[in-house]
Amino acid sequence: MILVAKGRIMRFVKGVILAAFVFGSLRLQAQFKKLVMDDYVYEEGIQTVQLYLQTEEQNAQFSAPVLALGQETPLQLDFDELGSNAKSYYVRVVHCNQDWTQSMLMESEYLKEFINDFLITTYNLSFNTRTKYVHYSAKIPQVKVSGNYVVMVFRNNSPEDVVLTKRFIVYANKVSITPNVRISIGVEERFTHQQVDFSINYSSYPYIYTPAQEVYVVLRQNNRWDNAIT
Repeated sequence: MILVAKGRIMRFVKGVILAAFVFGSLRLQAQFKKLVMDDYVYEEGIQTVQLYLQTEEQNAQFSAPVLALGQETPLQLDFDELGSNAKSYYVRVVHCNQDWTQSMLMESEYLKEFINDFLITTYNLSFNTRTKYVHYSAKIPQVKVSGNYVVMVFRNNSPEDVVLTKRFIVYANKVSITPNVRISIGVEERFTHQQVDFSINYSSYPYIYTPAQEVYVVLRQNNRWDNAIT
C-alpha cells in the first residue's frame, strides 16, 4: 500500500511538473511575440485573414478596409485557425499616428462605444473537409476620429498572446486631390511602370501652415503595404 501510494504521488508530481512546463512554455512563447502595427500573422495556424467593408456586393471580401468617418457600413474581420477546437479570441482596436506607431489617445476618445477587448462569439467548425479548421468572424466597432487604426486579435484575454494584426483607415474629406496617371518618363521603366502626378488643394482646410512638413503622401499598389511609396 505504501509503494502504491508513493507511485501515485510520483505520477501526480510528474503531472503537475508537465502541466507547469507546458503552461510556462506557452507564456514564454506569448512573451516573445513582438507587436507589429502592420498586416501581420504571428502563428502558422492562423490563415485567410480578411478585413473588409460588410456590404451586399458580391466581391465585398476583396474591398480595402478604408471607410469614411461616420460611415454606417461596418468592417468585418474573418480568419481561420487550423484545428478542430474553438478557442477564446478577443479583439482590440488601436489608434495609430501617421507613421503607424500607437497614439496617445485614450480608447474613450476614439471609440464610439467603450467595447474594446471584446470576445469573438461568432465561429463555425469545418465540416467534411480534409483539413480541420475553425472560422471566426467579428464586426469591428465604429470609431469617432479619423486616422490610422490597427485591429489586434489575441488569445485567452492575454494581449501579449497576439495572433494577428490588421490595418484599416478612416478618412475625412478635408482636402481635394487632383491626380494624373501617365506613362513613366524613364526609358527603362516605360513599359513596366506608371508615373503619378498629383496636386493637393488645402485652401478649404485652414489648419495646414507648412505643407512640406505637415502633408504626408502614401501611394499603394492594389492596397498593399509591403511596397508602399511614401
